[in-house]
Amino acid sequence: LQHKYPQTALILSTNKCAAYCRYCFRKRMVGLSGREIIQNFSDAADYIKKHKEISNVLISGGDPLTLPTEIIRKFLEMLSEIDHLYFIRFGTKIPVTLPERISTDDELLSVFKEFSVPNRRIYIVTQFNHPNEITEESISAIDLLLRSNVLVNNQSVLLKGVNDNPEVLAELMKRLVSIGISPYYIFQCRPVKRVTHFQVPLIKGYRTIKETKNRLDGFGKRFRYVMSHKTGKIEIVGMIDDDMYFKYHQAKDPNDRGKFFKKKITKDARWFDDL
Repeated sequence: LQHKYPQTALILSTNKCAAYCRYCFRKRMVGLSGREIIQNFSDAADYIKKHKEISNVLISGGDPLTLPTEIIRKFLEMLSEIDHLYFIRFGTKIPVTLPERISTDDELLSVFKEFSVPNRRIYIVTQFNHPNEITEESISAIDLLLRSNVLVNNQSVLLKGVNDNPEVLAELMKRLVSIGISPYYIFQCRPVKRVTHFQVPLIKGYRTIKETKNRLDGFGKRFRYVMSHKTGKIEIVGMIDDDMYFKYHQAKDPNDRGKFFKKKITKDARWFDDL
């Protein structure tokens, strides 16, 4: 269990995924039994019960939808007993990597429909990074989730040579909206060891996102361009001359929450620590 921000509890439920992303910032966990991986979901639920400030839970991993459906049901049964939770999220790439996990498991869909109720919805936060990933199989899986009362958001990672192009990103956002997915975040790629070649310089990233949004309507441009930094979730807001403007949307330090600030930017800076 991680409780970095007051309102949100993060549960690392498994170390398994249907596919393993080279740019993953938790790839050190794969195949291991590490301290970040929770062994007792019941203990996590007990912690959440005691902390009334927690309004939502993010079940992540690994990929929680690689777990057996009966375990997912047990998770939701425990969390549904906590009356101060407003919603529950699953962070999963299954709609991209293994959509058949959803489309061929009626029991999973039944579980979602049972626990995603009018006063406390279940959200799936998935990760489509390129429009080519939106296959007919993925569209079918998303449709089944929506019909099961699940709301679906998407967060992408800005990747050099993959989607660092306004035309590609705009097409991705349009197609996501068309199949019922709300664009949520585009993340600056973290400086993960041995894969920093995926990182786009912040200046190029900002300009790419700006041009992408210029091509989109209001629904398509709702996402934020952010860095998930050790100090908090930092939005990259804008640029004037050689200053880049940022805003903390979440922060470990309470004094930083909502803080708007600027830093001098260089053409090679790819991460907050480079500034």
